[in-house]
Amino acid sequence: MQQSMVFTFISDDKTGIVEQLSQAVSTAGGNWLESRLTKLAGKFAGFVQISIGENNIDALQKSLDALASQGIVVLLQNNHVTASETNEQQLKLTILGLDRPGIVKELAGAFMSHHLNIIDMHSYTESAAMSGEELFKAELSLDINQAMDQDAFNDEIESVCNELDLDWTLTEVN
Repeated sequence: MQQSMVFTFISDDKTGIVEQLSQAVSTAGGNWLESRLTKLAGKFAGFVQISIGENNIDALQKSLDALASQGIVVLLQNNHVTASETNEQQLKLTILGLDRPGIVKELAGAFMSHHLNIIDMHSYTESAAMSGEELFKAELSLDINQAMDQDAFNDEIESVCNELDLDWTLTEVN
């Protein structure tokens, strides 16, 4: 029987990491399904979803553990979420403003108070074109909680963004 698994990894950035990981998956009889990989601060890290026969999981674990000698740290876990359990309604939130400590903390608090789940977040800083000041930019995808009061959430995000002097857009994605 096929098993859905997810592994995370981190390594110093260098060529060949994806090849080594995909070779371990393939050799163990697994199938690479989906991934999110990125370079950040000299590290290369990611999340990978695979499908693999239950009898091959131990072999895969050994192959992934062996990559530690190459500086690649891997954590393999069962994926207990099925496609039918995922939420199809989402919000997309885009944030832009001068960088300062606490932006992510304040936003995360608003999400938590409305029981929203962050399913994807990309944030970064860059220098503003004219002033050279550091800007914070973020794009987030959030699962919509069925019981969520959308108007109350919009009001809270507006309040948080006004307090932090952030520009924001919120759109519903179906």
